[in-house]
Amino acid sequence: MLLSNATEQEIASYLVNVEEESMGLAPNKENAVEIAQTLIDIKEWVIDEAS
Repeated sequence: MLLSNATEQEIASYLVNVEEESMGLAPNKENAVEIAQTLIDIKEWVIDEAS
């Protein structure tokens, strides 16, 4: 998803779905948004460092 430039919301939705459907946990949407933003930030950092 990161490589296809998915939005923060798209990534967060995916994470919530995995958390709920695959892991059987109660979804934590706020945490998923934080994680999605962290992943995007790391991706951007890696791209910047590679340039």
